[in-house]
Amino acid sequence: DHEISIIEGGEPAFHKLYNLTEPQLQTLREYIDDILAKGYIRLSTSSAGYPVIFVPKKNGKLRLIVDYRQLNKIIRKDRTPLPLITELRDRL
Repeated sequence: DHEISIIEGGEPAFHKLYNLTEPQLQTLREYIDDILAKGYIRLSTSSAGYPVIFVPKKNGKLRLIVDYRQLNKIIRKDRTPLPLITELRDRL
């Protein structure tokens, strides 16, 4: 599990879903069934939800994108600096 720190007064909410075409809905169902079966996700009891859209890949398949813009507005930003890749490499 992963915990997201929310700013004071912020509350994750359920946001209206975007309209999807029937082929997109079918792709979404197949994707969710697949990652559920693999154990990557589990069924949620959360009341929060964010809309999804599909963006076409170069190979013609669809890439699933979750629109977290509303969530991003209420999360506490982690200001911990990440080390530079060159520093990490030098530590090896």
